[in-house]
Amino acid sequence: MKRRKLGGSPPFKRRFGYRIGEVASDKAAAVIRFEVEELDNVHILREAAKALNCPATLDAVLRAVEARWGPKAKAIWLGDNRKWIEERYGPGRAEKVFVPENAVVLSDLGDDGKLYVYSGEEKWE
Repeated sequence: MKRRKLGGSPPFKRRFGYRIGEVASDKAAAVIRFEVEELDNVHILREAAKALNCPATLDAVLRAVEARWGPKAKAIWLGDNRKWIEERYGPGRAEKVFVPENAVVLSDLGDDGKLYVYSGEEKWE
């Protein structure tokens, strides 16, 4: 199986997760906005506010993300447990995906995955 990572330096302990399907990331602002406004996952605001040391509002979190990682900030959901991800989100084999060192977990849903945000300047290898 081919290992994929986001460019730059090698990952450190647990800086990876699993994902089924195309390994791609989206603009962090769009992902966060969709999770909150469309899916009503407001818990992300509380978790992100703790990670970013900002108020738990959508506007404050989006401003903090841009201030920390810039306007090209990206986000990707990755699961910790390959077997769980394959059972829950299959069909298919979950691939191991590495995230860059500047990534921060903004939301942790346990077995369902973590939302990583990073600068977006990295390139997929």
